[in-house]
Amino acid sequence: MKKTLLLTFAVTLLMGSSCRKELPPRIDLLEIQLSGNISSSITKSIINEEHPDLSIYFLKKDQSPTGGFGGYGSPLPATLKSTNDILFETTQYYLPHPVNNKTALVGWYPRSTVTGSSTTINIDGQTDIMLTQEIEGSKDATFGSEGKIHNFSHKLTYISVTVSTSSESIRDLWGKVTNIQVYNTPKKCTITFPATVSFNTNGDLDLVKEGITYPITIPTSGSANAGYCIISPTIQTNAKLLVTTENGGTHTLQLTSGLDAGTKYGISIIFTATGIDAKATVEAWQNSSITVTI
Repeated sequence: MKKTLLLTFAVTLLMGSSCRKELPPRIDLLEIQLSGNISSSITKSIINEEHPDLSIYFLKKDQSPTGGFGGYGSPLPATLKSTNDILFETTQYYLPHPVNNKTALVGWYPRSTVTGSSTTINIDGQTDIMLTQEIEGSKDATFGSEGKIHNFSHKLTYISVTVSTSSESIRDLWGKVTNIQVYNTPKKCTITFPATVSFNTNGDLDLVKEGITYPITIPTSGSANAGYCIISPTIQTNAKLLVTTENGGTHTLQLTSGLDAGTKYGISIIFTATGIDAKATVEAWQNSSITVTI
């Protein structure tokens, strides 16, 4: 009986030894950490080089083992901090492979729904639209290093409008300003990732009148703020404002220059006895000027 027990115990030990498997080597994943810059501008959130935290989206695609890239995954929510660090809500990692290990990322603001590889954002006059370049990074050439910093560039233009006149008699001739609109401007922006931006669905768009009471009494000394609007860039022939006054009805102001993306235009509307003069200067983003007389 003792011999039988000893033999069974020995067989059990041998079986245990033969079934033992080596554990796979540990893979240490490297977290993706981003940084970004914002082109100079003023928007609803005062998005400048100095800016508050912004809720943004990124699209990500990974290199396959054979070297090609797959399609984009679902949008990745992230925050662009005031320090220009970018924090994903869910931690992202570089591919651990020794080769064919690149990840491509492209970001935009504001957050919006993606269908396929494109998104359409409403242009409401007060919200900027920004898009980064698509950048490839890897555990060997990480994002945030030289040449791999995402730059949020502005895809819209910004106009800020004031009104003035030189005398009370001219002010009485026109009456108060009852409304100012951007004429027949696109109200939707479509981004096809990674870099194609288009505009569509035209219509008139009111100036944003936050803190401004309409109708506006046209000042004879200095000028009165009439509002602002963040709109699609446009060529010169489409750059128009509709100005409506109590006594003068609605007049169309044709600007003498196009409106460029990433540029803030200060437009001064000057009421005269014979018509309306519109003079424009550029501030905050780039330097440019426009003068128009109607």
